Amino acid sequence: MKISILGASFNTENMGVGALAAGTLTSICHRYTDAEISFLDYGKQSMMIQFPLADRTVPIKFMNIRFSKKFYLPNNIALLILLSLLLRILPAKRLRQKLAARNPWLRHMYDLDLVVSMAGGDSFSDIYGFG
Repeated sequence: MKISILGASFNTENMGVGALAAGTLTSICHRYTDAEISFLDYGKQSMMIQFPLADRTVPIKFMNIRFSKKFYLPNNIALLILLSLLLRILPAKRLRQKLAARNPWLRHMYDLDLVVSMAGGDSFSDIYGFG
């Protein structure tokens, strides 16, 4: 099972977003013990982390996606959206697979079995004070 999480990260000062990321990751790891888990996150570089659970450590891949003036970058969100739309209108499955295979980020997304969106975290944030 290949699963990716959107909208949450550990690289933020917002502790609520970090809590949602950790909770979501923990829940997925308990339900799908052998899953390959990744985060689609904004950033300049992809990276791997080791996420500690009670009984094991789980490798998590961070696939960096980003908006950039450099449209040609393979991880540019605008380019990925355009390529995804192109994949949707191509009738031949083999052609779609070939096109998706040429871009590592698109190939990663194309191969996913499940995508979880975690948009938010401000309700748990400590940045607004007690009021």
